[in-house]
Order: sequence, then C-alpha cells, then structure tokens
Amino acid sequence: MTIYILYSADYELFLGGNYIDEKEVLIEPTDRLLDFSDTLGIPITFFADVFSILRYREAGISPFPDDAENQLKDAIRRGHDVQSHVHPHWSTTRITGKTYEVNLQYFLLGSLDTDKGVLYKKVYDYLSTSKRYLDELLKREHAGYHCIAFRAGGYGLQPNSDVIFKALIDAGFLID
Repeated sequence: MTIYILYSADYELFLGGNYIDEKEVLIEPTDRLLDFSDTLGIPITFFADVFSILRYREAGISPFPDDAENQLKDAIRRGHDVQSHVHPHWSTTRITGKTYEVNLQYFLLGSLDTDKGVLYKKVYDYLSTSKRYLDELLKREHAGYHCIAFRAGGYGLQPNSDVIFKALIDAGFLID
C-alpha cells in the first residue's frame, strides 16, 4: 500500500487588512516556504486566492498583483502546484490603506444569494473565473498545467453545498 501526502498552503492575504506590506505578509514567507520545500525535495500545492490579486489590480494598487503572479509562475517552474482558492468577498472589498472594508455576507460561496438558480450562476462564475485565470497565467510556464482542484475560502462548502458541488463539476474541477 502506498500512501501519498500532499502538502498544501493557502496563498492569501489576511482578512480585514495587512498592517505590514503585502510583500512581508505573503510574498517573502512564500519564498521561504518554496526554498524550504525545494531543499527537502517536497512539492507543495498553493491554493491561490486569485480574487485578492484581481481586486488589487482593479483598484490600481501595485506591486502586489505582479509580485503574486510572478511568484505563482515561479512556483510552477520549480515543480510545485497552484490551484484555486476562492474568497468571494474580494469582489466587494474596499481597500483603504492597509485595511479592508469586508462585507462578510460575501465570505462564503453558498451565501451569495438565497435563490438557488441565481446562486448557481454566481458560484459558477467565481469558479470558472478563478480556473480560467490560473490556466491562462500558468500554462505559459508549464504546458501541462491544469487548474483542477479547489479549496473553499474558510473551508466553507455550506450552506448550499449541493449548488456548490454542481458548479464545481460544471466548471471542470475534479478535486475539492
């Protein structure tokens, strides 16, 4: 019997704000984790919260989006993996200095709407956007890359897990 252990880490900014630079919060610690994993010869999977990157880019705040994208590409080049992690609150989060105004109503995918049809469309849109973003970003670094795995923000597949699972399957995710 063979046992496989997959090492993973969420690639995300803090909820509520970063009281130090994003480079110190995420980029530099991830560089150290990559180096340590390389030293041990252990690949790691990063579950990237792409909506924070997209929100920063939309707000015109740099250099975080470019730094994060470059780091994710570097991880792929080094033989690690990057998959999808979705915190939907980023689409409505207002970034003010080092703090965020977060509407926690949008923290979990299953809470985005009370109408299951509308909810499905919203969840599917988030999932397919994150998958498409990672595929387009990372296939340039490794032609065989595919975004196939998902980790829910806050590990929250409830409420409405039936809708979330259907959207995951329809968006082409194979692993949750």
